[in-house]
Amino acid sequence: MKYSVKRIRIPKALVAIVFGLIAFLVLDNTARADVFKWVRIGQMWSAIFDSGDMSRPLGSYRQFYYNGNRFMENIAWRVAVRDWTDERGATWGFKTSGTSVYNGEEAFDNMPLDVDGFTIRRYVRFQPPSISVQGAPIQPFFPLEGDEVNPDYIDSSGGKGADQLIESWIRTSVGITIHQKVFVFSQVNHDDYVLYDWTFKNTTGQYLTPSGIQVDLPAQTLNGVYFALAAWVNQDVGNFGWSTTYGEREGDSLRVAYNYPAWNRGQQYDTFGNPDQTTGFIKEPSYVGIAILHVDKSVDDPTDDREQPHVFASGLQKYTTAQQHDQNNPTVTELEYSSFHYGFPELVEGQKAYYFGLNVPAEGRVRYQSRMDERKIKWVQDATKGRGAIYMSLGPFDEMKAGDDFRVVYAVVGGSLSREMRWDIGQRWKNGTLTWEGEDKIPPVGQAFPDLIPTAVDRAKDNWVATGKDSLFQNIYNAEWAVRHNYNVPKAPPPPSIEVWGRPDRVQILWGSESESASDFAGYRVYRAVGSPDTTFTVIHESLGNSVHSFDDITAQRGVSYYYAVTAFDDGSQNQPGTENGLRPGESVESGILYNRTTEPVSLTRAPGNALADIRVVPNPYNITAAEAGLQFPGENDKILFAGLPPECTIRIFTISGDLIKVLEHTDGSGDEPWSDLTTETRQIVVSGVYIAHVEIPSGESSFVKFVIVR
Repeated sequence: MKYSVKRIRIPKALVAIVFGLIAFLVLDNTARADVFKWVRIGQMWSAIFDSGDMSRPLGSYRQFYYNGNRFMENIAWRVAVRDWTDERGATWGFKTSGTSVYNGEEAFDNMPLDVDGFTIRRYVRFQPPSISVQGAPIQPFFPLEGDEVNPDYIDSSGGKGADQLIESWIRTSVGITIHQKVFVFSQVNHDDYVLYDWTFKNTTGQYLTPSGIQVDLPAQTLNGVYFALAAWVNQDVGNFGWSTTYGEREGDSLRVAYNYPAWNRGQQYDTFGNPDQTTGFIKEPSYVGIAILHVDKSVDDPTDDREQPHVFASGLQKYTTAQQHDQNNPTVTELEYSSFHYGFPELVEGQKAYYFGLNVPAEGRVRYQSRMDERKIKWVQDATKGRGAIYMSLGPFDEMKAGDDFRVVYAVVGGSLSREMRWDIGQRWKNGTLTWEGEDKIPPVGQAFPDLIPTAVDRAKDNWVATGKDSLFQNIYNAEWAVRHNYNVPKAPPPPSIEVWGRPDRVQILWGSESESASDFAGYRVYRAVGSPDTTFTVIHESLGNSVHSFDDITAQRGVSYYYAVTAFDDGSQNQPGTENGLRPGESVESGILYNRTTEPVSLTRAPGNALADIRVVPNPYNITAAEAGLQFPGENDKILFAGLPPECTIRIFTISGDLIKVLEHTDGSGDEPWSDLTTETRQIVVSGVYIAHVEIPSGESSFVKFVIVR
């Protein structure tokens, strides 16, 4: 298959593919610094490490979380040079350095300390708001070591519109030091990406490590310098997504490698988007990828090279030669370098990408592989061994003298249906009324295998899910706009501190006046979510000006858990409009909900009961079908409520055969106590049956209540 292609630039987070590719990354004999800062103010979350490591943090797969349970499982990066001289004077034909999917390579000694002894710093634009529920503070602790409120430093570092800047310096073993700047935004048009602005500087020459070890790496001009990224993208539920690229063909307007939902083998229904079979809710609609936003043309030309990345591929998997990367093995480093420079063997229709084939001569390789989802393979598992990965290399940069540098900007980006649309579309798909009237957006695999989409309603659902690609691309355009405009993204007023109190007849929300420091401040909005802090927040109140700092939610229902946030918005007078950043002239900008949303539930309180005989269990019987349909406690499918309780008591729950399975201590002085997860003391889910609750007050008086659970 022939394409008219152009060279593009390369994002830096595409990890899995480059790893598998060249045994890319596992260096067990060195230690990571493992110092990191969390980014959690927008829709895209990430742990930013001082070493630039983007592999599994803290044993977790959740490196970048995005709406719909899709996330970057691992990301790896490499820098590579040719004709390089080490500290002993030995010449290497090829040398590589960087991090892997599982382990970082650079030792702690390679993380330069600043004057205060920190390897990474986080600068925030304003003091984070305080958050409390029923008087208990729940906001993340601030400041941690290396944190400070410093808007002037953010602005002077090029991030005029950024909410936060995370900064570190990464000294690689090839003598290139990377100045890592990570910018994040809470503004609604820019909160779906985390932006990495990296400057690569030739710092070869003598230096001291933090522990005082002298390194005599000869000062030298570096040639053939590449920067490469590889990534796995995955989902919580174990079905694999398709990986693909956009930007290597004539007419492509962006540079991105991304992953999106796949159909699941062995199911008897259309699984695109992973709809829930009971409710129809679209569980996995998200498109997530790595976008290249800027690559210097050379060390002497800082303009953006639209011909980058140099190599672009999708769907790669598995190691090439060694199962462990060894940066001191010339054979391994040459194989790695060859993938950055020559690319990979082309894959024909129906061919499975099991290995990278780096033993194939250069003339047998291509820089732009055919896209994984266009190879006419029905199932992801038949297209690659395991999860398909994305990969790109940027370069080469030549004549990089000591002191010279080049800059690369990339972003981890997501796009998805909103949670409201996931419910609406899923429910209409489930009841057979869903339609689609726009242009066809079905991905290539669905076009090639129409039996995956058996009905018109299925096709409508799949078209709606596929609009996640439009959202992804729009968010990348917004990120490019931010880079071209020196990150001068319109800023919202600071979010206010909030207090939330459950009262017998209302939920009371109070907030501070911090937002009013903004010269264009216009007012406040109060949001509420039901059943979970990770669901939809809906506006329930808006006030203009600075005269109102409280709201009573009198629509709250007893027994239901609520979560709240208060945002501030401006009058739009100081916001620069633009097609790509989503703003229209005079449009208002609002602070982010995630800054001060409550993550602990609040409910209406009930006065304590007067008699043990009045204690009730609600609902009784508990029925899982009714719970999942939202007929009991919305958003809390596994919950029952003990009502009419005394102000203090112990609730012991027994099976009908007398086995004690759960103990609840009721101490808040109200008349209600939830059993919020319906699990035993050993975290086992309770089964259908009759249960008995023994309620005992401190004086020793007690009562029994019988209830039924149906699953």
